[in-house]
Amino acid sequence: MPVKISNLLRGAAVSAGLLFATAASADIASFTFDDIDYYAGVFTVVDEFDTGFAGDPIISLHLTDIALETYDNTGQPNWASEALLAIDLADADGTDLLYFFAPFESVDDHGVFTIETWYEDLAGSGYFVPDDGIITVYAIGSWTDGTGLPAGTWLEGLMEVEFGIPAPGVIVLLLGAGLAVRRRRRT
Repeated sequence: MPVKISNLLRGAAVSAGLLFATAASADIASFTFDDIDYYAGVFTVVDEFDTGFAGDPIISLHLTDIALETYDNTGQPNWASEALLAIDLADADGTDLLYFFAPFESVDDHGVFTIETWYEDLAGSGYFVPDDGIITVYAIGSWTDGTGLPAGTWLEGLMEVEFGIPAPGVIVLLLGAGLAVRRRRRT
């Protein structure tokens, strides 16, 4: 009889874990890149997303099917590594800050460049949705060629910012699997 109760409890734990896994409270803010010119030293707004959830933690950044073209306006070209993206976020105290990243950080060349997928895990990093609930994404160039012309263009792609509380079901499932393995080792 103890074996049947153990199996029954394990089945109930797995069922509860699956139930929690489907009830994630994390959300996605999506931003589309479609012919967005960027300039050196100028914060070009890509788009804004009103989350409605000020203070929620930022979980991750994900870029998909990104295409970037950089320009040679003077004979000394703008490089892909100088094409930056910035996100308006907040720290734990609610102070606004800009989170910068360079998806093509190691590409010291000019022309057209693509990324199929790029991911950055920010869970537990101390970044949050700003107090106004709005996440804003900017494009900017870090080097100026002195012409005032666009340094390049973000031709296409999708950026997703995951925010909120990650699904607790993932943790429940991992804990349940660990306990089941541990139980088997003891018997």
